[in-house]
Amino acid sequence: MDVERIFPKGLSVVSSYQDAKWVQDALNSYYVSGNRGLGFVIPIGFESYISIRRSNPEDNQNYSTSQEDCAEDLNKILDKFTSPEKSCFVAIWNGFGWSFEEEYGNFYNSKRSASNGFFTSENIFVPYFKTPFREYYLLKCPLFESSKFGRFKWKYFSKVPANIYWPESKEWFVSNEIDYDVTLIGGDEKLILEIEKSGKFITERFDPRKSGSEIYLAPPMVFTDSQTPDKSPIQIFWDAVTKHIPKRRIF
Repeated sequence: MDVERIFPKGLSVVSSYQDAKWVQDALNSYYVSGNRGLGFVIPIGFESYISIRRSNPEDNQNYSTSQEDCAEDLNKILDKFTSPEKSCFVAIWNGFGWSFEEEYGNFYNSKRSASNGFFTSENIFVPYFKTPFREYYLLKCPLFESSKFGRFKWKYFSKVPANIYWPESKEWFVSNEIDYDVTLIGGDEKLILEIEKSGKFITERFDPRKSGSEIYLAPPMVFTDSQTPDKSPIQIFWDAVTKHIPKRRIF
């Protein structure tokens, strides 16, 4: 029996990063400043911040096997705090080990490749959307479509929640950093309070200017070259992850 492919509606490729540059500027400037907080994965400047656990070893029912359920419940709350008729920017990491360009071949020319970007279906070269340690495909779609990305494998469709996404109107920002077991959200206090009081999540408030080691499964990962001069930034990043985060299945 064939499995139906879930495809986000209203999807488009972002080829100019002018309206998304504020995210790159915020994350990159925080990283190069040498601060050891979470400001290199979620922008500083929102009124309040909260994390949601995407897995919990003590509670198998709390999204431990279903990140997409977490995203869908969260999006229902985010929708109340999003300007109507506004699309969201959605970033998908290019390092999952499968070809995003082939999965979404209507938008990309997967037969042409480049180490620092991709080619659209019109053969236009676009560099990756870059943040500290990560390179992304940047797209736009309605909020509720942002949880419908994924891939086919062995006749099964596996959802892949967006790594980062935010509305054009910038009311909030969501970060699903690939090596964290938490979703990080920034927004105004009313939004964060509703997430906290919803009863659907295990949550924890945080300050992105403080060390990531102060919240659940988000160890600090910013190091200076002088500390490990013989290692690349990516190796430093991976060493920190494997040292502090217990082994687990990554979906």
